Amino acid sequence: MTGPDAATDPGSAPPPARYRLQCVVHRESASGIIIHDEPIFGLSEDAAVADAKARFAHLLAGRSGSAALRDAAGRVVWSTQQKASAGVPKPL
Repeated sequence: MTGPDAATDPGSAPPPARYRLQCVVHRESASGIIIHDEPIFGLSEDAAVADAKARFAHLLAGRSGSAALRDAAGRVVWSTQQKASAGVPKPL
């Protein structure tokens, strides 16, 4: 059966899109920053942004920094900047 009433074949779902999460995390050390770049895969842009937000929060761990999530064409689809949280212990 074809057309709008046809059942969707789960095997024909598109693969997750690849995004790049690029972060700069400030730290107290000789170099002063950590530059982080990793792939994020998402079935939608919203899903990739949600994953990027969670990963960035984990990387910050109370420090200050900034992040950008780029799509496959290099366009920024999400970005943020955060100052260090007062009273939050920083990892060694």
